[in-house]
Amino acid sequence: MKDLIDKLRVDPDRDLKRLLEAINNNKVSILPTGMERHFEIARLKPARFRDHDTVLGISIGGSNTKVILASMKAGRLVIRHLAARANPLTKTHYTEYFDTILFGDAIIRDYLTNSKDLCIGISVAVPVIDGVPFHRNKIPTIEGLIARDFDRDAPTHNINENMRAYLKERGVLVRALFCQFDSIVANYGGASLCELGPDEKTMLLVCGTGLAAAIERQTVSIGMVDAFDKTLDDDTLLPYDLTEGHQYQYAVAGKGLYGLMERAVRLRARDAGSKLHSFDPAAYFKTAYDTRLVVEIWESTLGYGIGERAKEILGGAGSGAFFELQDIASAIVERAITGLANCVVSAIQVDSSGGKPHTVFFEGSIALNDNILPRLKNEIIRRIDFSPVYDELNIPRPPVPLLCKTLLPVSADYADIPEKELQQVDLTAKGAVTSAIAEDIF
Repeated sequence: MKDLIDKLRVDPDRDLKRLLEAINNNKVSILPTGMERHFEIARLKPARFRDHDTVLGISIGGSNTKVILASMKAGRLVIRHLAARANPLTKTHYTEYFDTILFGDAIIRDYLTNSKDLCIGISVAVPVIDGVPFHRNKIPTIEGLIARDFDRDAPTHNINENMRAYLKERGVLVRALFCQFDSIVANYGGASLCELGPDEKTMLLVCGTGLAAAIERQTVSIGMVDAFDKTLDDDTLLPYDLTEGHQYQYAVAGKGLYGLMERAVRLRARDAGSKLHSFDPAAYFKTAYDTRLVVEIWESTLGYGIGERAKEILGGAGSGAFFELQDIASAIVERAITGLANCVVSAIQVDSSGGKPHTVFFEGSIALNDNILPRLKNEIIRRIDFSPVYDELNIPRPPVPLLCKTLLPVSADYADIPEKELQQVDLTAKGAVTSAIAEDIF
């Protein structure tokens, strides 16, 4: 068991060194956002930004799409309407899908057809290069939206041009339209809804199903780096063909932790002393949604009780097997926490000039988990203060970032939106609205 746990945990300093070297050697995809003026507006918060009429935000994620109608009043976001819909299960052209989520929603349809001077902000869960969303396989069922081969598809997949044409065909003219990668849009959501000094820097780490970072002027695809420890880089725990070429996110994000758990359990079950011989991990760890169960098993070791699915496993497999699952899940989640901390301190190097500490925002179900986030923040501080890697690479240690910036709360307009739903509006949806407002007031 010890050998398996050692493989799962990985040396945190070696891990940080690989990430920093990947960034310094241009092995990380870092793309300009063109949002310098947007962030200047977020810092200054002029009157036209602090008070702005209703705009439409569209957040296209890997599994669902959210739409939000909201305005700004006295610098606070006021929400009129919220809706979410699962992405289609079968291939559907984006025009057909948007007909459903936009014109099939009575409130959104009324806004689009009866409002003047429309403003729309769009976030999409793939990199946006010169106005073209690009990814070879992500969001596979919405056709015509994302370039799969950039050279081939870029001339026909500019999302601003296509959205304006789509809406014009339906009699809707748009005054301001903005679209970017969801990581930088979430970064903007945080920056636009808190108080910032004129030279204060911000960045964001998002870890849910996938993993990425943003640092105002650039998006940092840290989750796509081939940065696995060589003890893990094999066909047993993190096989090449199941991790898109050993991408880092498969060791720390939702799209990978369930599979890592399943394979680790199978390895442990081969040991003579294991209690897991009759336990079938494939019955419990099948999809990205089952990463929640990995975290739940880890959380059962923290003294806060045990979740329903974990309790089901305990009852069926017995305490001996469950203790082994706790050891495996704990190693996986603790590795993820250290890995996410290393991602933050590595991404800071992308824009470390000026010597000012960054304000860091967090997004995504894993990064925002109530038990993971405080541990992640503590680990970020430890990595910067104590890791010997900065001395080894002759890189100055960055200032310890600000990790607890207070965001202004959102409120509802005349709409009957429960407080719990308001609390759950994520930074990406907020940023889709505020980035459109900034685009409008240039």
